[in-house]
Amino acid sequence: TAAAQAGSAEGMYSLGRCYLEGEGTIQDPEQAVKWLRRSADAGNACAMFHLGVCCAEGVGTEESMAEAEDWICKAAKLDARFTAMAAAITHCSDVPTAWLDQPDAAAENLQWLAEDRNNLARRLLAVFYRYGIGVPKDGAAAEARLIQAAQDGSVPAMRVLAENRQYGFGVEKDLQLALQWYDRAIQQGDAVAMRMLAELYMDG
Repeated sequence: TAAAQAGSAEGMYSLGRCYLEGEGTIQDPEQAVKWLRRSADAGNACAMFHLGVCCAEGVGTEESMAEAEDWICKAAKLDARFTAMAAAITHCSDVPTAWLDQPDAAAENLQWLAEDRNNLARRLLAVFYRYGIGVPKDGAAAEARLIQAAQDGSVPAMRVLAENRQYGFGVEKDLQLALQWYDRAIQQGDAVAMRMLAELYMDG
């Protein structure tokens, strides 16, 4: 805390991670984002990366994939460990139409991050499995990664699971499951899921 208060980029990053994970203090996503942002502004690549993940997941800040992409790409320019994630998020911002330069390496990096309970990595890995980018095309594996993220609190993953089941994207269409996932997202206060559910009812 003293190092963070003194303006140390590493200290601010460490404090942000403590608030994010609830290590040695209460878990406070908003405080986490505040300190991660300060550290990122001071040039800390790890802080940029984790701030990007928070932006993508809407943890402690407004959900924004554009801001997430910006921070993670900035982190990649400073630290090669984040290069694969930056490439993945850039290609997965929309339906990917081109292969990554090193799809196998990107998929392997995402697998490693996903095992470390990184929900953004799990969501991106689901896209890789859905389209067969660096891994065999596998709809069940894609859904499994999304369920892992959703069960770990990822509201964006809940929305994707609901939408996939609503329209049958890569899985069997199932409106009951779609309703369940929309409801879970709405219970977390997600206005986007509320709008999507309203549209579902309007469409009959």
